[in-house]
Amino acid sequence: MSQRHECHTAEFKARVALAALSGEKGSAELAREYGISVGQVDRWKGELIENAPRFFERDEMREFSDEIEVIDLFHRLARLRENGQD
Repeated sequence: MSQRHECHTAEFKARVALAALSGEKGSAELAREYGISVGQVDRWKGELIENAPRFFERDEMREFSDEIEVIDLFHRLARLRENGQD
């Protein structure tokens, strides 16, 4: 007997996980409401908690490096134009 796996959208998973995180309803109630297992509710809630810090992370060094590269390219372009090589 094969099990059927449903594919849920990221938005659906987020909605369920946020509802679970709010604490207004228990996992069992949310599972019945959304037609999924209690274990799935708890897994998605755990994934949301685990991955939440990534939402606030910024790769500042990469952004800084990209800005420097753009400035460098503008300077090179200006020098080429000054030398009549545009």
